[in-house]
Amino acid sequence: MGKRVGYPLLACTATAGGAGVALFPPLAVATAMSPFVVGLVMSARLRLVAVVFGAVLLLDRSDGFDLGKGVYLVILLISTVTALFTLAGAEVDDGWKRAKSLAITAFALVFGTVCVSLPVAALNAHDVQTWVRDIAPYLMLAAAPVIAIDAARSVPRSFTEPILVIAGGVTLISLTLQHAKSRGIVALPADAVFITDVMLPVALIIYAAAQSIVRGESPEKAQRSRLWTLIAVAGVLSFLLAGSRTALLLLPVILAMSFFSHRRVAHARLLGIGVGTLLALVGAFLIAPTVGFDRDVATERLRSAPAAASSPSGDSSFSDRSAQAAEGWEEFRKAPIFGAGPGLVFEWTTPSGVARRSFTTDASTATLAK
Repeated sequence: MGKRVGYPLLACTATAGGAGVALFPPLAVATAMSPFVVGLVMSARLRLVAVVFGAVLLLDRSDGFDLGKGVYLVILLISTVTALFTLAGAEVDDGWKRAKSLAITAFALVFGTVCVSLPVAALNAHDVQTWVRDIAPYLMLAAAPVIAIDAARSVPRSFTEPILVIAGGVTLISLTLQHAKSRGIVALPADAVFITDVMLPVALIIYAAAQSIVRGESPEKAQRSRLWTLIAVAGVLSFLLAGSRTALLLLPVILAMSFFSHRRVAHARLLGIGVGTLLALVGAFLIAPTVGFDRDVATERLRSAPAAASSPSGDSSFSDRSAQAAEGWEEFRKAPIFGAGPGLVFEWTTPSGVARRSFTTDASTATLAK
């Protein structure tokens, strides 16, 4: 790394660290992480591991803001700034030029919006910590393509794929258990902590389905292709066991994407994934009671999908999401130009009469409101 990149990078890193300590003083303990910070600047592998597993272990563990989340945001900023400088000064193939340009532009736009949102949040009496808590997911989404392209250029696939499988698998299991618990399919302690990120599990399933087809083109890669098929099937199956009706649509989408991407080998591979999923689903529902899952509750929820589609107003899940959407829209109407700013807390009542309060919702109107 030359001086033209190293010195500006050091200045930006110091600025980001100083801003973090100013906004959240306990982050001063991060000074003890100096060797780790040097590692982030020097190693694309360490950046990838820190960003992915930091999000899994620190960012999504609660609604509040704590030291762990603050440390992760500093790691994310250092990793992203390093990747940006690395990409900006790197010579890339024509196939990567457009992706690099789009990733850098998208991050700049999101980062600019985040900066503008701070005075908006202050005018609406939201404190700095709640603002940081709210903008964290947006920063992570904007940084993801930058970190991914940086890793794709510098890190072999034999390293990145296990990272995706492990992180995606952990979040998939946690998300499955959380949904199963909330729907009465499995009994778990009331104080159980879950990782609720849905992006990594979905990314893992789609990537696995695509790899099962791409690698199926070569006889030498047939064994690896079957492994990716198994991962894709297991992912969809996990959502089905949790009673997710969305999963009933997920498999056809995966199959359709695979078919139009690789028509030469799609038919055999799609048939394999479909038959494998059906067999695995039957087997899983047969053994579900032995591991604590209530098979009847999950089956009844999946059976309700046609009724929910034909008459959504009578479905409790749809009604709850409608209430969340209405709350977000109402907040948006109060401040349609600048929004209420990050830090806004939504309050709504579920169809069963339970009052809910959260800084985010399952409806897209939450983004409009902020």
